[in-house]
Amino acid sequence: MPNDSSQDSPLLELIPTDLRTPAQVPRWYKGKKSDTYKLLRDPMDLGELNSFGKLMAIWREENETLTYVTPRGFCHYPDVKERVLSLVYQENDALVLSIGGKTARGIAQTLAYFMSLEKKKPTQEKSRLLFKIFKPYFNFSLVPTHSLTQAIEMAPSRILNFQNIYLSAEQSIVLTTRPHSMHLQFEGTCRFADDGKAFVDALEARSFSFGSLALRGTVPFHNIHLKRLFQVSTIDHLDLRCVTIDLGFLPFAARVNHLEYRIASSLLLKADLRPLKIAANKLTIVICHETNTFPSKPIAAFLRRLGDLGHFVELRIKFQFNDSTVDIPDYVAHELVLTVLANRKLRILDLSGRDNRLNWGPRMKILLNGVKTHKELCTIKVDVREGAFGKNYVYLRKLLNNNRNITVTDGEDKLYSNGTSIDELYSLNVLSKLCGMHG
Repeated sequence: MPNDSSQDSPLLELIPTDLRTPAQVPRWYKGKKSDTYKLLRDPMDLGELNSFGKLMAIWREENETLTYVTPRGFCHYPDVKERVLSLVYQENDALVLSIGGKTARGIAQTLAYFMSLEKKKPTQEKSRLLFKIFKPYFNFSLVPTHSLTQAIEMAPSRILNFQNIYLSAEQSIVLTTRPHSMHLQFEGTCRFADDGKAFVDALEARSFSFGSLALRGTVPFHNIHLKRLFQVSTIDHLDLRCVTIDLGFLPFAARVNHLEYRIASSLLLKADLRPLKIAANKLTIVICHETNTFPSKPIAAFLRRLGDLGHFVELRIKFQFNDSTVDIPDYVAHELVLTVLANRKLRILDLSGRDNRLNWGPRMKILLNGVKTHKELCTIKVDVREGAFGKNYVYLRKLLNNNRNITVTDGEDKLYSNGTSIDELYSLNVLSKLCGMHG
């Protein structure tokens, strides 16, 4: 391929349909059609590929790879039967490059080539870069380490998401030794060549905040290194949505600022929760339950323990049931109120989640009346119907009259209001806060 990168010269050469080999024919999901091209020169940057504004495929003879190009505004992707590694830029200039080929090495070389074309920093505050494959996993260790380093340095605050990816020890060190906070997500069946030893070694040696780490799917760490991970004190946010391993109560001891964890109610049922220690001061807990009856006793016991600990500043409590919508019992709602009051520094109580199938509506009177004297609580999030606040929003009105600091929203931060008197109360409360600040 000529190395002329002048923008005035053509970038693409069409491969006529009747001259394409089987390897050069793109196989899009649901039979979508597109042309196949060769590159006549190096693109100026990824934006030049995006500028064509259409689905297309690019054949690279030197690697024997076919890259499916999905530009901004399109949602098409290759047939799931195809073995392709996708490079997904989720930002203002969204672009998906899905690479298929004869060999993993050829795919890795093509991936590195396209990664080198990222020349502009993302303008979106929270952008994401995904590396994913649908088949068991891709040997990402074939990708040069400097390509990963370049992607990180291009946008240090960007979320890096790995799905079904195998990483070398050297690459894991690159991820954990940057001089800034990182935001890493591992999904599906991700693996480290050394079972995560180098990753944890680097975190243990780190003296400043790492940022956030999410493990969703198969845990890529050996149990020995996982236990070490929970003792690392530099992780700010640890998100564990593990589906293939029962970690029990071990993650609660993780020395992090914010712990997000999914646990089965059956585990709570069998356990003595009195000795339970939770290090995080921000806790998001998702309690999964397999039957359609509310597990009152274990949930009440767990809430009681959260109250005994009393150090939380944010509590997010979610439930997942199989099918039906379940009402929360009265006494569990009362137990939740006691938990909130016992955590005197609590600022956020989040019970939202439209898919959690738990109906808080009938218990809003208990909840709002119960927490109205809490001095620090400033946000309650819950997804309920408007009727849950009583006639003319009476329960919410009483809360706002008693507590000048608080707002009540749904899970998308939309204020609950009847549009008149409640809006006035919110406005008065805002004015009261401003006067208090300057008084």
